[in-house]
Amino acid sequence: MTKITNLSKLFESVFLIIRIFAKIYIYKNMRRISLLLQAEAIIAVISGYLISHMSWLGRVVGIPIFHPEYIFMKSWWKTTLIILAIEWAVIFVLWILKIKARPIVSKSTCFLFMIIGFTGLCLTYRDFMTVFEHKLLKEKFHLGGYLFWIGWIISSFYFLIMPKQSADK
Repeated sequence: MTKITNLSKLFESVFLIIRIFAKIYIYKNMRRISLLLQAEAIIAVISGYLISHMSWLGRVVGIPIFHPEYIFMKSWWKTTLIILAIEWAVIFVLWILKIKARPIVSKSTCFLFMIIGFTGLCLTYRDFMTVFEHKLLKEKFHLGGYLFWIGWIISSFYFLIMPKQSADK
């Protein structure tokens, strides 16, 4: 029962952070992407939670002994913060390009980011299915990795179909 209450407290704090971030507008038209920021935050929380629940063998032997640089993946909130920072950085870059750059440059960049996302998703799947060490991390860890790339693709697709915004609105 404590895990459920901790998870509900986590969601409440994430939504509070999202609301604060959404209220601090750099431009007036940032309101249009607040829903995307919230969706990415939810994806990051779920992904961080899943990644941190790797197999016992990966948690006790794999990361501490063979890959100590990934020790942050044992903690769900550290993993969530890193994923959230990456996802929001992608959104920020695509948003600035959508506002400041010409439409062809903006759409090309969004398409390039989508290709990077699909490539990352395919390579992650291939890696998880072929590398024995990564197979041992089990399905929850794998789903968290896939969710990261799906969030990346969603952000890229959103800015690909979003109409051009001007900076002076």
